[in-house]
Amino acid sequence: RLVEYQSVGRDITERRQAEEALRASEERYRAFVAQSSEGIWRFETEEPVAIDLPELEQITRLYEVAYTAECNAVFARTFGFETPDQAVGARIDTILPGEDPKSLDIALAWIRSDYRLTDEEITVTDNEGQELTLLINMAGVVEGGCVHRAWGIFRDVTERRRAAQALL
Repeated sequence: RLVEYQSVGRDITERRQAEEALRASEERYRAFVAQSSEGIWRFETEEPVAIDLPELEQITRLYEVAYTAECNAVFARTFGFETPDQAVGARIDTILPGEDPKSLDIALAWIRSDYRLTDEEITVTDNEGQELTLLINMAGVVEGGCVHRAWGIFRDVTERRRAAQALL
């Protein structure tokens, strides 16, 4: 025989709606990145790199601990990967060879501009050995005096530069 019965319930409608909104937002973000005609990437560091280190030491550390955490197909193909999944985990020197003086110039410019590059024109060599001119934007995420990650996009302006040079 049942003497007493208690029930406790919670309305989780708002939480479910928030979860659904977050899922939909993430799907839109992923679709945008995948379908973009620009190269898009995110670098992460295995451990934070202190920004109070001398510039060259910061660059050395970044080359040791930074890797591609996320990218789209344009980024992957430009740097010799068939798919974005293959590019995930690639070290920075796969993208910007550390022995290349142009790579050092880019890294120094990024540090000296408070870990931001805006419409910076760089020259890189693609996976087929062709020199490309890229217009890049890159923002570093600095928290607690350390670089933790960087987001970036690039647009290939090689043909535009060649056409401009031909006109000169």
